Amino acid sequence: WSFYFDSGEYMYTPSTSAFVCGTSTDFTIELWYCSAPGYSPIQYDVLISQWPSGSPNTGKWFVGIEDSGGAATFYNRAFGFSTGLLNGTTDITDGKWHHIAVTRTGSVFRLFVDGTQEDTATRTSDSVGMTTPIYFNTYAAALSAGNDNYGEGWISNARLIQGTSLYTTN
Repeated sequence: WSFYFDSGEYMYTPSTSAFVCGTSTDFTIELWYCSAPGYSPIQYDVLISQWPSGSPNTGKWFVGIEDSGGAATFYNRAFGFSTGLLNGTTDITDGKWHHIAVTRTGSVFRLFVDGTQEDTATRTSDSVGMTTPIYFNTYAAALSAGNDNYGEGWISNARLIQGTSLYTTN
């Protein structure tokens, strides 16, 4: 299955404590993405997120697309918002299907695109996950602020796996 999202379209899950990975639980966030023809990211266009408006900041994250080069990125609020914690190199806005995965094993975060590790970072105290909904194609804080952080294209087979880092090497 896949869902096509045009600019301004999104969906979200119910709230649950199953989304809380904390500061040490291994996890995998993954999805398949195919951009729409002619799509060009604006800034921090979001594919999957858990980033509600307001406090607390602990645990906020999103996987998105950078506007310069169209590469995948992973932001975690504990790291800050001026740059992604993990930044890819492959342009995923080329109209082809791409597999994107973010994993944590212990304190090591990794970003994979199409099975190749494109970035890594070691962070010992970054919390990931909250009891709030997971959003697809935007993040909740953008909705409440009226921002346009939507991607355009298809998202398929998105999931968050708690307790397992499925990918640790190419």
